Amino acid sequence: LFRSIHADITEVDLQNAICAGDDNGYIHIAQMNGGMPFDLLWDNGATINNLNNLSAGIYCVDIDVLESCVIDTSYCFEITEPDPLLYSIVDTAYIDSLSGFVISIDISGGTEPYGEATWSGPNGFVDTGLSIQNLTDGGAYVFSMSDANGCSLDFSARYVK
Repeated sequence: LFRSIHADITEVDLQNAICAGDDNGYIHIAQMNGGMPFDLLWDNGATINNLNNLSAGIYCVDIDVLESCVIDTSYCFEITEPDPLLYSIVDTAYIDSLSGFVISIDISGGTEPYGEATWSGPNGFVDTGLSIQNLTDGGAYVFSMSDANGCSLDFSARYVK
């Protein structure tokens, strides 16, 4: 009699990409059963248990149990990533010569909660939040913030007097 052996992955450690576009995900096959020597063949050509530096996508592995009458097994794993951290300018307005210019933005994507939004600008200007006002000095106003994963969003808005 021949006995069929079916190799199973019983434990996998999987890390998704931390920020949109990152290649820091991984798939680590931590434990298998089947009791026989086996070969792994990933769809990217790798033949090891641990795939590192992965971007978002689907990664499949074929398991071939050696020295037996075997039922080959395939598994697929998905590495995901958060949506990109984006901004959109909601409002820009000149109020008057005393109140100056206003810039308001919205944030989307990334992983909430978002960190504190900070602005810096000409002549030592510093502010926090998604809306800044009383901009009376022309120049670049730099916005910076991070999401819960530490993914950063930085951009510059120029106010021309």
